[in-house]
Amino acid sequence: MNEQHELAKSVRSGERTFDDALEELLEDKLDGELDLVYKAIAYWNMGWRDRELDLDDSPLTVAEFVKEFGLEAFLPLLDRHEELEFSLGDIVIYAGQSHQVIGRREVSPLAVPRFDNWELLIEALDGRVSDFVGENDVEPLEEDATEGE
Repeated sequence: MNEQHELAKSVRSGERTFDDALEELLEDKLDGELDLVYKAIAYWNMGWRDRELDLDDSPLTVAEFVKEFGLEAFLPLLDRHEELEFSLGDIVIYAGQSHQVIGRREVSPLAVPRFDNWELLIEALDGRVSDFVGENDVEPLEEDATEGE
């Protein structure tokens, strides 16, 4: 198995955190750009492979980004379905605003403090990406709910 598969396997087994494994894989290639890496993985899983990401004034499509940085083995780690409460694409309410679920990962047993077993990567409907939030911190969008209520 190659390095990316070994690192992804270590995340799934709980031996290391997702962030640590990505940082080791990427070394200094994308210093301080983990948010962009998570967006690329999430967008891939959403099927948005032609969407462009801005990397040092050199736009790459999500597909090019994933291939360039060898992220293929990490794709399933942000698309977890166990104990599923919210699916990719669902609209949820967080901090009083509507967001779309674009990723879901298991919280590492190594995380301290640990408030939830699952985290969602959500994107505001205007395109801003929030940090990962605990799955228990979001609410389903009710059919008659409106933005900001």
